[in-house]
Amino acid sequence: IGLSLSRRHSTLGHPDTVTRQTAFDFNELQDREYKYVSSTDSSGWRAGGGERGGAQILGQSNQGAGNGLSESPSIGYSASEDGEGSILEQHNSEFHNNTSSGPPGNGPAPLNNGLPGANSFNNSSGAHKVAAPDTVHIPLIHIDAESPAAVDQIISALARGEIFIPHMTILPEALSVNGISPPDLVVRFGCERNDDIPPDEWPNWCLEFMHNQLYEYFASSGARWMKRPFQITLARKVRWKTVKHMNKFFAHSERVINAWREKGPQYLDPQLSYIEGGATPEEVARPHGIYLLRNGRPTNYFPPNFEPPYTTKMTRSLLLNVIGKSWDKKRRDWTSEPVPRLVTPSMLLSSMFGCSDPSQGGFVAIEATDRSMPLSIGNDNAVNGNSSVGSSQHKRERGPITPDRKGARSRNRGQDVSERSRSGQSSISTLTKQSPHRQHHHQQQQQQQQQQRLDADHMVQRTYSN
Repeated sequence: IGLSLSRRHSTLGHPDTVTRQTAFDFNELQDREYKYVSSTDSSGWRAGGGERGGAQILGQSNQGAGNGLSESPSIGYSASEDGEGSILEQHNSEFHNNTSSGPPGNGPAPLNNGLPGANSFNNSSGAHKVAAPDTVHIPLIHIDAESPAAVDQIISALARGEIFIPHMTILPEALSVNGISPPDLVVRFGCERNDDIPPDEWPNWCLEFMHNQLYEYFASSGARWMKRPFQITLARKVRWKTVKHMNKFFAHSERVINAWREKGPQYLDPQLSYIEGGATPEEVARPHGIYLLRNGRPTNYFPPNFEPPYTTKMTRSLLLNVIGKSWDKKRRDWTSEPVPRLVTPSMLLSSMFGCSDPSQGGFVAIEATDRSMPLSIGNDNAVNGNSSVGSSQHKRERGPITPDRKGARSRNRGQDVSERSRSGQSSISTLTKQSPHRQHHHQQQQQQQQQQRLDADHMVQRTYSN
């Protein structure tokens, strides 16, 4: 389940690409002319329309680098499990560092530590690229469904609205690389937390909000916790012509990312359905939703069901509660491992009513819950500082009111200061501390309560006689 960022281009990429967002043209980050990049794997450039396919002439002779070039090793390709091409390198030859003062082939070139893919080479024979439409997307959650029936259950749950789906907005954070040399080229979309502003103003807050909901709901269905930050892959096994070319490439990419960030988070609006490469009418009518993808290809669309504004006190409290489940307070960063246990509504209710097992753990603040439980509305004992447990026991011991018990109760109320002092108590009757007006008011209340008890006794006697 994720966000589709595919975008069709009229002249570049695959013609079967569907435009599901128009906010970002990732061709501004992709070196389709191979001006800086010397080679990629067989899938080529994945975003900005995908790969048209065919042979690509890569890495023409580099001038001014001070090094000669040698042939690259032979490369074979195979399809990966998710339907995307993966590279299988067979190192049949070694790179050589040919200086201008000597003939080529004097010895193997040392690897440039810390600069993946920076070794210079020339691929004059070209490399075949597998034609594929643009299916680039931000994965929010991976679910290992056991059967088609399990997939149908996932679709039904999302269609019923079991998950809050806000209007999704995203903002690229940075261009980066993943893996060892040669690395993968990725664009990061991390949630940029800032405690000085409300959560609805954090860039990419909706990604964390969706992930935590999806993981909690589908954990029993095979959901896998996603590593942070969220990202898309532009190309795999990227090699640059020289270190200088690589630095120029990233300098250009930084300017592009900064220009996007100045505009702020953007909604993902698809192309109109009647235009070539347009999305379905439902996507156009109710945009900014999420997709169910099978083997990397969108098959089902789910529109937003959580409407703005997200600025109310209740909504911001909800956002903080859900987003906070993936925040590591000690490291001050998003966690890339699943939390031990998530709190469900049934756990929260059971903890509030004192029926939960404290050893089970979870995110519930047990101390705060236990402290708030003794306060019961309308209970005099609780107001006076006594616990609600003692109050309930007192009520259970009362039973029906009899004349003997009434006399005993009135005698207890009539104890004066001297009797209390003789019994070893140092407290003073609250009645003597009150003003005459308050004493009169208190006596009226006692008379009313006594009258109510007498009426209740008459009702009980009539009931017994009947």
